Amino acid sequence: MVSFGLTPDDAWRLTIPEYSVLIGQLNDNEHRMNYRAAMIVAAIYNVNRGKSRKNKPFTPEEILGIKREQKPDEMLDMARKITQRFGGEVV
Repeated sequence: MVSFGLTPDDAWRLTIPEYSVLIGQLNDNEHRMNYRAAMIVAAIYNVNRGKSRKNKPFTPEEILGIKREQKPDEMLDMARKITQRFGGEVV
C-alpha cells in the first residue's frame, strides 16, 4: 500500500469502490508517466532521424503503439480490402 500512501490498517478499511478509484488513479498516473517517457524518446529520435521517414516525425502515440481511431471511410475501405483478399465480392 506504499504506492497509495496508506497504512495497512487504512488499506484494509477501504471499500471495493474506494479501492477501485485508487487503482484507477494509479493506472492514470502510470499512463502519464509512460506518455512522458514516449515524448522524450520521440524528441530524441526526431532530432536525430534520417531521411528514411521522409522527414515525418514520430509521435508519442507511435512510440507507445497506440493506434488512432479510424474514420468510417477508412473502416469501409479496410473491410473492402479484406473481403477482396479472401475472394469475396464487393458490391
